[in-house]
Amino acid sequence: MLILMAIKQKTFPVQGGATEMTVSPDGKEIAFVYRGELFAASAEGGIVKRLTNTPYQERMIRFSTDGRSILYSVRMSNHGTFIK
Repeated sequence: MLILMAIKQKTFPVQGGATEMTVSPDGKEIAFVYRGELFAASAEGGIVKRLTNTPYQERMIRFSTDGRSILYSVRMSNHGTFIK
């Protein structure tokens, strides 16, 4: 899988490394975890948006049934896991 990421006006390829991916119910957006952070993009390509920037590991991602939210859990090393 090749994903182009645009961060601070720079675009660079990311090959592989996405540990999880989900598609919105309408098929228009994708969300994925890369290096423990959550990203989203149009399924047609384009700019990738970074949704999290934490010292924790986001995981178990999925879209809500209406597609308006992304649900995920966060692994906190000494504090267990919680769902957002």
